[in-house]
Amino acid sequence: MEPPTPPEKPFPFLRLPLELRQHIYSFVLPASLPHVPKALNGVIWRRGHTALLLTNRQISEECLDVIYGSNVFMVDIAYGGMTLRYRWQLESGLAVAPSRAYSSLERFARANVRRIRRWIVNVEHVDSYLGMIKYNCAGRGLTDGLRMQVGIFVSIIALSTNIVDLRIQYIDGNEGRSVAETVLEPFCGIWVVRKATVGGAVTPEFAALLEGKMTSSVVSRSLLRSRPEAVVPPSLGFRLMSEENPIIHPANRALHGLYTMVPEP
Repeated sequence: MEPPTPPEKPFPFLRLPLELRQHIYSFVLPASLPHVPKALNGVIWRRGHTALLLTNRQISEECLDVIYGSNVFMVDIAYGGMTLRYRWQLESGLAVAPSRAYSSLERFARANVRRIRRWIVNVEHVDSYLGMIKYNCAGRGLTDGLRMQVGIFVSIIALSTNIVDLRIQYIDGNEGRSVAETVLEPFCGIWVVRKATVGGAVTPEFAALLEGKMTSSVVSRSLLRSRPEAVVPPSLGFRLMSEENPIIHPANRALHGLYTMVPEP
């Protein structure tokens, strides 16, 4: 009678280099497809398995870095709020499921949102007629409300220094009256973006200006003096107003500007 075969030792997976482990994760975890036909107009995801996140804390953190840091996320910003939109690729691989959406980024932990390195942001300003139908609001109120939503989005991702691609598309339903500079100005609070693209109903001059500010690695003090509501990095002795620093109640921030410099105590 042959002696029993000794059990094989577990493979030392965690001894592999991090880059190799991340490459292995990419075959298992959900992922956005790199090439999407223009006709589909969105982000398509390949389904995967997330049970790896239950293995242990180290593998969970590494998988979260891959899910959020290696894929593209698309957000629609309107007067009524922010919507994270996506589609799943069907198992046949020949079609995609209907578009799905999360009504708010608050469903995601802020630590995970700040892991995201690639964004597609669609900002839509409807005309007054549609604004009254959808939001019971018109005129300047639509512009201020949309600017506030843009500011909330910027406050969520402003502290991230790992954004490699930020694509902003501005859609303006106002014929002959563009308020793009007012609505998109909060994006000046983002910096050190490796690649920024601004398109849609904006002038080429403003698009180039905004792209330059977002890709700049230095926040000039002249900008801070000329824009008292600009976001400034903590290294300059200021901090962002947030849940941890409720200097102004969230309901009143639209009236005072979302980004007010608050001196460190």
